[in-house]
Amino acid sequence: MKKVLIGSALAASLLFAGANQSLAATSQFTEISIHNISSMDIETVLMMVQSERTKLLDAQLQSQIAEVQKRNEQVAILNEQLEILNEQLNVARASNSINDITEIETQITSIRQQIFTIGDSQQMDKRRLQSYSDKHKLPLELTTNYVKKMQASRAAIIGNMR
Repeated sequence: MKKVLIGSALAASLLFAGANQSLAATSQFTEISIHNISSMDIETVLMMVQSERTKLLDAQLQSQIAEVQKRNEQVAILNEQLEILNEQLNVARASNSINDITEIETQITSIRQQIFTIGDSQQMDKRRLQSYSDKHKLPLELTTNYVKKMQASRAAIIGNMR
């Protein structure tokens, strides 16, 4: 009975620790209820909880990767526009058209500012991506460490019984 209570408490704490990462987490964990937990051993519960955490972190990681790719595509498009404007600027300078030169330089400055802004956002996205990647490793490490400890405990108990 004590093992079931400790296991339920551990599973519940892991459940709610992972749930604070997003509001969707609470709906994801509906299949793991206290009623289901009471009939399982602690290792199975731990595996289920960590599996659900991994699924949530996978979803966050994928969405962050999509955001980074989207920003990369935006920068590529802006760089192409910048190339075209630079070519137009060279043509305008060759024809000595002051109005065209001023207008094109204004557009180039605007595009460079957009690229700079996106670059700042990309750095934040990459940091967030690294954070999600680090968090993604944690459930596997926790589960592995716990299983190793349980195996060591069982081996010690069996050794004491001999």
